[in-house]
Amino acid sequence: SIGSNGLDNNGLLLFRETDSLIKAYSRECTHQQCTLPSFQGGLSSCPCHGSRFNTNGAVINGPATSPLREYNTSLSGNILTISR
Repeated sequence: SIGSNGLDNNGLLLFRETDSLIKAYSRECTHQQCTLPSFQGGLSSCPCHGSRFNTNGAVINGPATSPLREYNTSLSGNILTISR
């Protein structure tokens, strides 16, 4: 995960799906905007109300009902570019 930055005040959750694809999501829970921790075992669990999200940003269990905001990523060599 990455802390607060110019794209997202809550920071970003990163997940390397393949050698050439890294996904980036907002660390902001879509329920009540608590900051999510890093993925553990393929899930990020909100410390405030227990919502869980998988590495596709989808809600696994609520109370959140909306997926995480996903950012565009591009990997060139060892440089990852993340944009809106």
